[in-house]
Amino acid sequence: METKADYQKMLISQLREWNILIIILEEQAQYAGEDIKLMYVHEIDEIKGKQRYALKKVEELEGASGYAWESAKISMDMAGYDLGTGLARAITKFI
Repeated sequence: METKADYQKMLISQLREWNILIIILEEQAQYAGEDIKLMYVHEIDEIKGKQRYALKKVEELEGASGYAWESAKISMDMAGYDLGTGLARAITKFI
């Protein structure tokens, strides 16, 4: 079983990696034609919303302990899954 500190460390690492992928998508969008650029912008906006939600869940984790931490961890896992699948879909579509 992982500790709270281990989980937070892994989570921050994953969020940084996903942020790099978002930056790559933003850079790709700059070189796309107008039609494709609009699709990029829409996808990136969706992904950034999921990223903001995941970051909010990280903040909740930091202050939680006991049962509240377990509950916040489950919420974060779901938010991370949602963000990760959104990014994977966008990368598959555009890159």
